[in-house]
Amino acid sequence: MPLAVRAYLTVSVCSEPIEILFRTALCCTRLDYPSKRVYILDDGGRREVRELAARLGCTYLHRPNRLGAKAGNLNYGLAHSSGELVACFDVDHVPVTSFLRETVGYFRDPNVALVQTPHTFINPDPFQRNLLLSRHIVNEQDLFYQI
Repeated sequence: MPLAVRAYLTVSVCSEPIEILFRTALCCTRLDYPSKRVYILDDGGRREVRELAARLGCTYLHRPNRLGAKAGNLNYGLAHSSGELVACFDVDHVPVTSFLRETVGYFRDPNVALVQTPHTFINPDPFQRNLLLSRHIVNEQDLFYQI
């Protein structure tokens, strides 16, 4: 059973295609968890990103400068949001609906401050793609998390 805490989810975007952001943001809004808020942290300041955030019911944040690159974007988001737990997603990370239910419980342990979860990819990793072996070798992330 998950903890009864508010979750704050970030999706960081800069200049990536809106189609990729749409898939990630939509999946974040559909997570099966009672108290969450999705923030789209837009380092590109694009009108179409702001409109997408509004359409999906996400909070849109755009900082006045781009100091600190992605880390600066995340820090700006943290300073302008609230929630007991934070989940950070890249623009191309698409969480499954059970993601929060399956991870929040780890924070019951007072010694746990961070949970790193494995993730899988639809696209071939660089080794699979560059060697044209995506059907013959396993994704390198699978090796990292499962061996």
